[in-house]
Amino acid sequence: MRAIDPKIFKAYDIRAIYPDQMDEENIVSIIRAIYKFFQEKIDKKQLTIVLAYDMRLSGPQLFTDAKKTLVDVGANVIDCGKLSTPSFYFAASHYDYDCGIQITASHNPKEYNGMKFVINTPHGLVKIGKSTGMLEVQKMALEGVELSIDKQGTVTEKTGILEDEVENALKLFEY
Repeated sequence: MRAIDPKIFKAYDIRAIYPDQMDEENIVSIIRAIYKFFQEKIDKKQLTIVLAYDMRLSGPQLFTDAKKTLVDVGANVIDCGKLSTPSFYFAASHYDYDCGIQITASHNPKEYNGMKFVINTPHGLVKIGKSTGMLEVQKMALEGVELSIDKQGTVTEKTGILEDEVENALKLFEY
């Protein structure tokens, strides 16, 4: 297994140069650590996780490996495909899924990729960063995690997100 550079864990997300610091091999350890973190924070046997990626060229490859890893550890994956970050946040919150992961490196140059991840709470989405669990995820990713897997996860493709997001935004301005 390829070593993970601890410097890719940032204050608000994970950002790495693809494929030097993050690739299809070491994303597996990172996704497993994020899933373990989610399990520790959400009291549910099987989690439902929104998964999306942005327009970066390396997104589809990393997304495929993230999805396979989540299914292998038992998650119910909601495959949202390619989404902007605001649309990803909308999907995780609006449809009330447990949590979410987006493959993205935000505003960074094209050679970067990474992840943002959130937990849905009764008070809204909590973006995972340094003050909300990133250091725990980093430690687990670097050390590896043991997961008890009861059954294989599932994949459900979610469509119509942008239409629902626009409809929701228009409702906010009705009088």
